[in-house]
Amino acid sequence: MAVILPNAPQVVKFIHKGTLNGLPFANTFHALSGNVPLTQANLDALATAAHSAYWNAFVPQFNTTTSLNTTTAIDLTSRTSFTSEQGPTHTGTIVPVTPAANSLAICISWGIQDRYRGGHPRMYLPLAAAAEITVGRTLTPTKVSAIEAGADGYLSSIAAMAVAGTNWTPCAVRYYSQGQLLVAPFIRPISGATVHSRVDSMRRRTGKETA
Repeated sequence: MAVILPNAPQVVKFIHKGTLNGLPFANTFHALSGNVPLTQANLDALATAAHSAYWNAFVPQFNTTTSLNTTTAIDLTSRTSFTSEQGPTHTGTIVPVTPAANSLAICISWGIQDRYRGGHPRMYLPLAAAAEITVGRTLTPTKVSAIEAGADGYLSSIAAMAVAGTNWTPCAVRYYSQGQLLVAPFIRPISGATVHSRVDSMRRRTGKETA
């Protein structure tokens, strides 16, 4: 049975959708606006702005078989609020000698002022090349620095979105506490980003069994 999540007033959810060696992946993010109603034109502009923010921040760190295709913006104020999906497709530029496996991912943790167990806000990015990994488990310092710069730039771009004449705050939305669905979600501003040096695993990015 599907769970109906509570509304998150003035929060917009972004879903960045792409392909990795022909298989889909997605990253989600949230931003909090001031107390202003958002129109369809606002959501169109927000999807476009967030799409550009992701493109500029992360796509240069992808290889030529990885692309950002669309970004969806969803107003979480109510179940009948506006939504928009915008493009265009942007493809990575790194040409690897040996590509990294689809299942390997770079993990970014978004910092918030809240302590609890499990479910903290994160984003998982595809690796571009096997050469970005050292000793079989960690990212090279060069790759960590590049992703850190991209994450900082992404946060700055989201905060600077000039849409609806309001300030925008990158945020995390928490729907559960102690295993219980909250009546109203906790909304926490994001204060910064930490890139994990250890390589993470996203098995579902390898797709379905082929034999």
